[in-house]
Amino acid sequence: MTTRADGRGTLENWERMWSLSKDKWFRHPRYQEKIAGVLRKWFAGKIVLDVGCGTGDYLALLDGTCMPVGVDISIEALRLARGLRVIGSGEALPFKAGSVGGVYGIGMFHSLERPGEMLEEVRRVLAPGGILVLVVPSARSLPALLSRYLGFFLRRIFKFLESDALPDIHRLVTAKALTRLLARNGYRIASVEMVHIGYTFKSPLIRLPLLLVEKLRLRRMAEEIVVVCRPIS
Repeated sequence: MTTRADGRGTLENWERMWSLSKDKWFRHPRYQEKIAGVLRKWFAGKIVLDVGCGTGDYLALLDGTCMPVGVDISIEALRLARGLRVIGSGEALPFKAGSVGGVYGIGMFHSLERPGEMLEEVRRVLAPGGILVLVVPSARSLPALLSRYLGFFLRRIFKFLESDALPDIHRLVTAKALTRLLARNGYRIASVEMVHIGYTFKSPLIRLPLLLVEKLRLRRMAEEIVVVCRPIS
């Protein structure tokens, strides 16, 4: 198994994509700070890998709390990031066994064709007591449900309201299904948290219904799953 750079991308294309993604919910400051708070709690003082780091938002947010190292298959994306970064993939991490204290993946694990391969690689590179944090879209979130059942009709509406595509959910998972997958691959769950994303959409026709969902205590319909786990010795 080898790592590779994404030869299809150009630096100009990545700069354009990075600029266009500034208004997306996953780059909203309140969302990113919530996720960064979880990472700071578990990774303080550790050497950690940001798998699928892209242009490195969380490398900057975690700087000073731990030593984050960005890992991505695209050299063009890494050129836009700051700090330590290497070419690699979750399924083939270019690090020695037992060499890092933590690994995290934000918005990438659900898109892997063979997630078990990444979990095996993470087990290999983690030092004893090491921690894995995954942030995964919930199958029960409202964007996921809309995409699954009404995507054909709503893509045009969403593009008109948000100037963007309907959120792309590669694999629909619930918190229960995700924790079972981790357990089957030899991980012990330390924490499961749900992060609300409703406030980050700019169109009130999308944002306000999600906020109403939260007020009605149907929080799972506007959330992502944040799982913290450790390999079982």
